[in-house]
Amino acid sequence: MKKTKMIFNKIRLLLPLGVLLLASCNEEPYRLPGGDLVPAVFTSGFAEESGDGDHAPQAETRANNNTWTASDPIGIYMLNGSNYDLSTALEKNKYYLAASAATSTTLTPYNASNTIYYPADGRTVRFVAYSPYASGATSANQVTYSFATQNSKANKEAKDFIFYLGTTNRSSASATETMTFKHRFSKINITVKQGTNGISCAGLTMTLTRMPSQATVNLATVAADATQTATTGLGISTTNATISPWTSASSAASATVEGIVAPHTGSGNFTSRTFTFTASGATFTYTLPNTVTFETGKVYNFEFTLTQTAAVFNTVTISDWTVGTSYSNVVIKV
Repeated sequence: MKKTKMIFNKIRLLLPLGVLLLASCNEEPYRLPGGDLVPAVFTSGFAEESGDGDHAPQAETRANNNTWTASDPIGIYMLNGSNYDLSTALEKNKYYLAASAATSTTLTPYNASNTIYYPADGRTVRFVAYSPYASGATSANQVTYSFATQNSKANKEAKDFIFYLGTTNRSSASATETMTFKHRFSKINITVKQGTNGISCAGLTMTLTRMPSQATVNLATVAADATQTATTGLGISTTNATISPWTSASSAASATVEGIVAPHTGSGNFTSRTFTFTASGATFTYTLPNTVTFETGKVYNFEFTLTQTAAVFNTVTISDWTVGTSYSNVVIKV
């Protein structure tokens, strides 16, 4: 009986140690004691235009073409070394905000639980980030952007997917990460002018038809694209939709319209795409040539002049948000 009791006591004494060992194994090893944890410091900007010989390179940002909007939401992943597999990331989809409205700004954590700390064990890490942030990306690494409703500044900005791919190893000894984001969808800028004796542009509205309806971005696949120029991982839908872009300014003399579209070619369900303008009770429709291709990271600048009987399509240029094809002298009948 004494021997049995002794064995039982040994087992009972060992149990707490076993529980302790299990608890230790479940701890995040990069946060084990060994010094004070150092928070990562992030600053951010955007890739510059390449220029076209006539125009100097110019920074282009997601929100206002030259500045962030304060509190723009960003999701950040801290990778384990140089491994771009998001499933093994040390920190996943942490929620940060642009601190100020500026071309370059620091990023601040949404709250204390979203703060990213460098590993205390000295290992190196890399970062990837995207915006606009989506809480659902934490588990699936996917974000869906639907393009139909863009008739306000906030709605348009919510469609502008941007991504940063860190290529430098960091540690607590190099605490600041400067992030340069790239636009991954396409942007359309449309300037509409009042022609001689033409109709007023005040209150002008527009629709874009037969454009891709949505994109379901796989952040893990995008992170694996070293060039950050392909549509790989963007998950562009083959279903078309009508987009209501944002009229950012309008007066009798002119109007400016902005919209975000998924990169695509004028084929399949995306043939016979149209731009339809409504101003002063009149409607004008322009059919976009099927040869026009919208590419990732590019902004397309269209210019139209409205007359009493037609909308004259002046030019379209492409710049990096890289300069490309120009189209001109197309007349759109009422």
